[in-house]
Amino acid sequence: MYDRPGVGRPAPGDLYRAAVGDGARSLAVVGTARGVGKTSTFNCLVSQAQAAGVRVGLMASGREGEEVDGAGHDDHLAVHAPRGSLVATAAEALRRSEAYLEVLDVLNHTGPLGQIVLARVCEPGRLLLAGPPTVRALREAVGRLNALGADLVLVDGSLDRVASAAPLVTGGTVVATGAAVGGGLREVADRTRLLLEFLRLPRVEDRRLQHAAGRAVRQWRVAVVHDDYRVAPLSLRTALGSAGTIAGAIEEGARALVVAGALAEGVLEAMAGLGRRQPGLQVVVPNGTHVFAGSRAWARFGRAGGKITVLQSIAVRAVTLNPFGPEGIALDPDQLLEEIGRLARPLPVFDL
Repeated sequence: MYDRPGVGRPAPGDLYRAAVGDGARSLAVVGTARGVGKTSTFNCLVSQAQAAGVRVGLMASGREGEEVDGAGHDDHLAVHAPRGSLVATAAEALRRSEAYLEVLDVLNHTGPLGQIVLARVCEPGRLLLAGPPTVRALREAVGRLNALGADLVLVDGSLDRVASAAPLVTGGTVVATGAAVGGGLREVADRTRLLLEFLRLPRVEDRRLQHAAGRAVRQWRVAVVHDDYRVAPLSLRTALGSAGTIAGAIEEGARALVVAGALAEGVLEAMAGLGRRQPGLQVVVPNGTHVFAGSRAWARFGRAGGKITVLQSIAVRAVTLNPFGPEGIALDPDQLLEEIGRLARPLPVFDL
């Protein structure tokens, strides 16, 4: 399902209805690059939620609201806050915002622009969002906004930061993509496909492996689950830079490597080599936001029969498109919509 320019733009509320789905109380908006229309998507959701009578909470993962739009404008206050909405942002960002806000509480979390403040919008206006930098703090801020009366909390994921899409933080995700990725239609499609594949990784099906991997994530950073479901933790603080150590610790017949933190290309390359000899071996991560790899490394991992599963799946709700980018970059809107609609299927795709 996707909207075809010239045949029918999304009707008012269509993106909001697709994104909320079965009643999500929080949504993340993440982008494939700067300038792809992520903040425009965020504002569209705010507007459509307001039209539906829904009280929104607004926040960001890190500093947001500084996206360069397709016309090349750099607007440091790009998020529009309606009257009555609730906000979680840093103290300095609050001072620089144009909306008039009433401070309700202060969280025990600090970002680059100061302590995180919870506020109510008394008079509408433009807003600078600068949210907490950690998943734990993001989760707390979302919960507090819901508790204060926000029917739907929208989290604007800062550039190259998709942690806001983690299931522990938000109940659904909207992906923004477009010409600003650069490199033409093929590169836009490849970058979008890669992000969607990460976010839509399948859950672990084996219940015993779910239990073993869950225990490994809670207690250690990196561990191996053997054929008998015995968990063997590795003495590593992170999987980064430890591909050789990890590969050497995986014995024949092992069921899975469990990585609680970031899963990067080096480990994928090592696991690709092992996967050829041990076809049943898989990598388990908490969710798709933990995978960091380029398209070539990801493709090699797939060709070698590599398999990654997650303990918690991410509910990707929709994709939005911006066929225009900075410095006159433009793609054919129909071709972009057709290509992204095909690779994102069955997700709804909106050309905003």
